Amino acid sequence: MDFDSGDTYPNTSPKFNFTGGTHTAGAAGDKEFSLTATLNDAATAGGETYTMWFSNLTVTNGTGWPTIKLAEWQVGGNAYHTLGYDGGSTVFNENSVDIDFRIETAAEANAFVIDAGAETATFGVPITLNDTLIKKQGTDIASATTIVIPTDGNTFELTGTTAVTLITTTGYQDGHEITLVANESVVMTNGTATSGANVTILLAAAGNYSMTANDTLKLVLSTTTAGGQAWRETGRSVN
Repeated sequence: MDFDSGDTYPNTSPKFNFTGGTHTAGAAGDKEFSLTATLNDAATAGGETYTMWFSNLTVTNGTGWPTIKLAEWQVGGNAYHTLGYDGGSTVFNENSVDIDFRIETAAEANAFVIDAGAETATFGVPITLNDTLIKKQGTDIASATTIVIPTDGNTFELTGTTAVTLITTTGYQDGHEITLVANESVVMTNGTATSGANVTILLAAAGNYSMTANDTLKLVLSTTTAGGQAWRETGRSVN
């Protein structure tokens, strides 16, 4: 079906063509509804073609307008995606398929990136918070010669009495901060040599810290030219 909008851009009336595929009621993956417009003017030497297609069109109880779930605009060979909102939840991986998501700005191609496969979200621009940043306490850590820090929080209860000499960096990068809260008496050992991903702990005054119940220790993972990578103490409280 052709539709003449009656508008002029810049010297001709655009013609829109609506096409739709043949669908069976209730069939999975309904799609193939498209909108195409060709604009002819001197600047484009033969016309520009704009195409938009929709997938996952749905109708509630067989009446009303379809709900647009996803749309792609193709302009000048470039594809642009938009997401429609139907008043309910917006799901990016309806079929449990990993879907990456990226927001661009004029100066930063990776302003915000979700890597579904790696299960990470990364900001490539400064973040301004206009409200409280709510963190959480993660899984308890059993003291051992080498401890592994879970990735489900920023603050962790340290249980047990085995002296801790190294902390792994798995799942973390330089700049990450953690807080350990002792559940009982335990020694944090200063300066043990790093072994692979098991990294040394550098404490205030280059001395061990004999923690007792309720004492805290705050560490930041960082790398310096002089000292290499280490979990460096940034604060403690003796409670």
